[in-house]
Order: sequence, then C-alpha cells, then structure tokens
Amino acid sequence: MFNRQGARIIESDEEFAVERLGKTGIRYYEHDHIMEVQAEIAKDGVDLWRRSLCTWLPPYEVETIDDAKRDAIITNIRRALESEGDQLFVIG
Repeated sequence: MFNRQGARIIESDEEFAVERLGKTGIRYYEHDHIMEVQAEIAKDGVDLWRRSLCTWLPPYEVETIDDAKRDAIITNIRRALESEGDQLFVIG
C-alpha cells in the first residue's frame, strides 16, 4: 500500500519511498539508505536512466549495487509511480 507524504513523496508500507525532485530526478529511500536517481518527467510518464542507480549516498556509498539490487529498486520505483497513475520507462 502507498501513501502520499506531501506533494512529492510516495511512501510504501514496505519501508521504501520515492521522492520526485522537480522534473529531473528521483530520490529513493530504503530504510536508512538514500539514492539519487537520474530521471526526467515526460508527458507520457517518467524516464529513468538505469545506469544512474549505482551508489547510495554517504555513509553507505561503499555498498555495492549489483544488477539484482538495481532491478529491485527499479521495481519499487515503478510500483510507487504506478500507484499515482504514472508509467516508468527505463533507459539503458
């Protein structure tokens, strides 16, 4: 289940959240980890650059983001956006 927290944050009851950063980015929260993801709001949804899911913000920047984790994050972001009626398009 998803809840809106303010105008920009979509929060899941599964301990992750997605924040829209204007028209050019997404901030992804998972427990105490945060990642900034390159994305662009398009007229038909949100374009997200897969390669930008590479590093958590400090102090977790040394943790590896493998393909399985990257796919799980993309799935979470997609689910959050779809709960608001938006489509996610992954580039790269």
